[in-house]
Amino acid sequence: MADGSAGHPRADPPADPGAEPPAGQTTDPPTEPGAAPGADRPAAPPADPGADRPADRPAALPPYLRPAAVATVAGGGALGSVLRWCATTLPGGGDLGPLLAVNVVGALLLGLLTTVLARSGPDTGLRRTLRLGLGTGVLGGFTSYSALAAAVTTGSAAGGAAGVAGPSLVGVAYVAVSVGLGLVAAWAGIRAGERLVPDTAATPGGGTC
Repeated sequence: MADGSAGHPRADPPADPGAEPPAGQTTDPPTEPGAAPGADRPAAPPADPGADRPADRPAALPPYLRPAAVATVAGGGALGSVLRWCATTLPGGGDLGPLLAVNVVGALLLGLLTTVLARSGPDTGLRRTLRLGLGTGVLGGFTSYSALAAAVTTGSAAGGAAGVAGPSLVGVAYVAVSVGLGLVAAWAGIRAGERLVPDTAATPGGGTC
């Protein structure tokens, strides 16, 4: 008698869900026709933009706010103020004459110094120290237009009424002359610096006043 199973397909046993797939096959579910490969896969989570960055640190101070620069300016300013006091307290010098001379000489030297430093190279290292110490410090303390204005407004200028505080016409003219001469002196210092350091020696990125 013929086997009753002849001519009928043989059913395969159900696959074990935990069994590993044969080599070369993946366990990804079939994709729909026309879909791009991997379209049904879940998208990878976005990377954390700060994961690889170091911890946030405070920004570095500008060069002119660093303790060494502040100390340089303070020391130079103290020295310049002492020099101005010595120059303006000479016997028989009056109140405004020596102060006018101090401001004019200081403007000349400041124009000369800043021009020479700016045309000598970048504002770094020794050049920066000289600019801060001598320019901002010594010459900044040596000159004082505020002291000139104070002397004028308190009636110290020549021509003021005796015993009456307040600016006089001569004092106001004195201030105008002082500012004008200071501008001329600064211009002369700049031109002198340009002659000392020609354009061929100037480099980009030089210091500023």
